[in-house]
Amino acid sequence: MEEKICGCCKKILPILNFWKDPFRKTGFCRCCKNCEKLRRRGKKRKYYPEIEKRRNKNPIRHRRHLANGAVRYHLKVGHISQSVCFCGEKDVVAHHKNGYDKPNYLVIEWMCKLHHFQKHGMMLE
Repeated sequence: MEEKICGCCKKILPILNFWKDPFRKTGFCRCCKNCEKLRRRGKKRKYYPEIEKRRNKNPIRHRRHLANGAVRYHLKVGHISQSVCFCGEKDVVAHHKNGYDKPNYLVIEWMCKLHHFQKHGMMLE
């Protein structure tokens, strides 16, 4: 059985402990599966600490971002479709009626920007 040295933990392991990677010379990832899992899991925290700080500072904004992404995805794949605003305007945005929590991602009401801003109590410039 072939063996390979892990580029992360430096252990000599059987080749079965490495994921295949057709872009590498050896045909396998440089790190073993365990190290690769740990690396991928901690990648965002390690390489993007400012993103983590921003998420922790304003969690509602982050949830809104995730909810809007879910709406875009479900529009793209055809699970939901846009409708017109109750005033008849066709240029609409999604208003999340029950907040931005995961179960409510797709509980939306289509509104024009004017009515959406009015709903939130903001002024349209």
